Amino acid sequence: MPVVFLPVTITEDQLRPLLEACPNFDPDHAAWRQQWEKDNPTATSYPHNWESDPSITFDVMSVEDRSDADRLTQLNDILNEKMNEYNAQHGG
Repeated sequence: MPVVFLPVTITEDQLRPLLEACPNFDPDHAAWRQQWEKDNPTATSYPHNWESDPSITFDVMSVEDRSDADRLTQLNDILNEKMNEYNAQHGG
């Protein structure tokens, strides 16, 4: 699965529209996967149409100081917002 590395210099105002245009979490597909797992509790492999959400992360090798690390925590919170909301509503 490909991974997209974003620069740690990206701002919250840049990240949010990026995630709107290129979401890293699909709640409909998450619901499908969750239902499939419930319906197939003894499965030893996933179906051919099983897809993972895109993996988006930050180029942490360029973190130079504590302010970058703190901002990175906030950016990761934004990356995980949709997934966390889904999990809170659907148990995940």
